[in-house]
Amino acid sequence: MCEQCTRREFLGTGVAGGLLLAGATWTHAWAASSPTPRPRGKSRICVIFTGEPAPQDRDWGADTRQVEAAKARLAKAEKDLGNVELVIGESRSAEQTAALLAQAGPGAPVLTINTRNFALTGVVGPILEGAHPMIVFSLPASGHDWMYAPRWHSRGHRVSLIASSDYDELERALRLLRVVPMMKQTRVLLFPPARGTAAAQSPDEVKKRLGADVVAVEEKLFDEMTASVDERAVQDEARWWTRNAKEIIEPNEEDIRKAARISIALQNLMAQQQAQGLAVGTCMGWLAKGFPCLGFARLRDNGIPAACEGDMDSLLTMILFQYLIERPGFQGNATFDTSRNVLWTAHCTAPLKMDGPDGKDAPYLLRGHSEVAGSGCVPEVQYRLGETITRTKLVNLDTILASTGKIVEVPERAVHGCRTQIVTEVRDAATMAANWSRVLETEDAMTLLHRVVFYGDHMTDVRHLARLMGMSEADVETVRVAAPLHDVGMIGVPDEILTKAGPLTETEFEHIRRHPALGAHILEQIGVFATEAHIVRHHHERWDGRGYPDCLAREESPLGARVLFIADSIDAMLMPRSYRNAYPIEKMMDELARCAGRQFDPAIAAKVLQWCDNHREDFVLPQPPAESCVQ
Repeated sequence: MCEQCTRREFLGTGVAGGLLLAGATWTHAWAASSPTPRPRGKSRICVIFTGEPAPQDRDWGADTRQVEAAKARLAKAEKDLGNVELVIGESRSAEQTAALLAQAGPGAPVLTINTRNFALTGVVGPILEGAHPMIVFSLPASGHDWMYAPRWHSRGHRVSLIASSDYDELERALRLLRVVPMMKQTRVLLFPPARGTAAAQSPDEVKKRLGADVVAVEEKLFDEMTASVDERAVQDEARWWTRNAKEIIEPNEEDIRKAARISIALQNLMAQQQAQGLAVGTCMGWLAKGFPCLGFARLRDNGIPAACEGDMDSLLTMILFQYLIERPGFQGNATFDTSRNVLWTAHCTAPLKMDGPDGKDAPYLLRGHSEVAGSGCVPEVQYRLGETITRTKLVNLDTILASTGKIVEVPERAVHGCRTQIVTEVRDAATMAANWSRVLETEDAMTLLHRVVFYGDHMTDVRHLARLMGMSEADVETVRVAAPLHDVGMIGVPDEILTKAGPLTETEFEHIRRHPALGAHILEQIGVFATEAHIVRHHHERWDGRGYPDCLAREESPLGARVLFIADSIDAMLMPRSYRNAYPIEKMMDELARCAGRQFDPAIAAKVLQWCDNHREDFVLPQPPAESCVQ
């Protein structure tokens, strides 16, 4: 084990960028207004071409033709996106970089495009020192500087890498980078109580970590706004929902009119307050007024995320994705069918424009709310069979959970549960169901249940966004499937080595070192575990690069493998061996702290130790097996 600091000293260092974190004073305020679905100001992004373009016929680097092609694509993206302003320049020194950053403004995100070998490393200092979010765009043969981006990220900098020959990826980079300044221009309204993780419930933490302002709204003021809604607008809204519905089942004319009134009032409220997001913690008590579900659907279709049941984690998830992909999300409760290996998601606040503002409305029925004996009026939206989806959630303001799937069933005329329902495939429903709630440090049922579903596979964007926002990204489903499979390669290790009582020789240990690669090969051959195979192969890589089989260091090893390495090590320490007793909890924690930064990812280790400190009573140590007769 490595010699470092004590556990207490380690926890006191405040290691940043972990996996999972927390209360505050709500401000009551009202402001002048004009309608706006998203921040009106443009996001200024600094684009820096580093180094002098290389000659076309020799040397590592991008030539003048490539640089001009990149500039042309950037100009098109700036025009198409509409809400970004590019400050473009060249830098061949730290001083020139600092001047460009000053022109772009404090904290401006940065896109660097390297044009000469090792030019980036010589000019990047002011970007890193100023804590600017940065994407490194690297063309093939443009130089070797791309390899430093993961290292900078592993050291706590908000850096991500796009290594591609596709100039369209420059627009992806701008979409990602603009999220950071857009969040700083974001105003969120809340009808208390807030629900969610402790950090997400705290307006101070939301402001500190994401830059958004959270303002509590008194319900009596909304009642006054509802009473003042123009009756013709209510009639038009009710007529739109009834005219376009496939069928009206439970709601009567009065139910629809009440829901339409709330919808108009919510739209007026958001316009008046120039707000970009809404969470309502009292929505289940609004039946006398008219359920807000139609209003939530309308807001989301208009580009304004709205979360029911006060779920701030889900709301902030929807805002981040609205800014990134310009599509609304479906916030839903989850349950599982392990016999079919599927995840069932249901809710009553479903948007119609899951393809974005230019897409067609999904078909829908008008239904009564299932939880109040069919009263009220909510949409039952029929989402598209076969559509690939991403289910995700920002938790604790520092981790994005995400996984993908495909819609395999869309129940119609739902009886049980919330009205809009989709059934999506998952890789291992039983494992997922057993572990679903463990990643969220909250006892709030709705927060535990909710995930937000978006059309499309956005896993690449999730990973980039997490790095730029200073968060961790975790495909928890993949990690959970990989975990019980991590030692499958031990099947290739001789039994006499596995059962040996005492330390192994170097030759014997060489057999042990082969098991991660063998396990990955086995999973790759099966086919359905290709993603998990990558994690299995690297679950014995060390933070300092002295692990096996590939000697990967820091974030060169996948996040899931780094998590699994710590879990496997804890399991090994707490299990009794033929040559030693199980470690006590305190010794295990001390070893974990001492080895953080050498063997283990220090950010993950810090969070594990924090959890251990808070959940000592949850530990159940493994017991030696009972004696048995051998025939």
